[in-house]
Amino acid sequence: MRVEVASEIKAYFNGNIEGANGKFVILYLQVINRGRSTDDFTGVGVIRLRDDDGNRYSESHMASFFAEANAQNVDLEGYLCVDINPDQSCKAVVVFDVPTGLDHFVIVDGILTTDFSGNVSVELP
Repeated sequence: MRVEVASEIKAYFNGNIEGANGKFVILYLQVINRGRSTDDFTGVGVIRLRDDDGNRYSESHMASFFAEANAQNVDLEGYLCVDINPDQSCKAVVVFDVPTGLDHFVIVDGILTTDFSGNVSVELP
């Protein structure tokens, strides 16, 4: 996993800029399908960040879209986690807009994650 921080993300394909209300925390993840059938992964509702006070932050959709497109433009292996076969992996980018004064976060399950959410997992170092 790689982590970057930015105040804005500019889409390479049209030049549009998505600005953070605080700061963007950009997570570059390796996702592995540990299940027995093909599955997909998206960060929306599946993972969130939690700060030391227990506040939870959901993914910033447009910033994630721009970051994923930018990463795919640089690394042609792709950053789109669709139709991941069992024991195969893919790369994913998830972006969170968090307050500027906070520097410590933990990745936690999102609101759509349950014991029955599927078999795609995020491996963290």
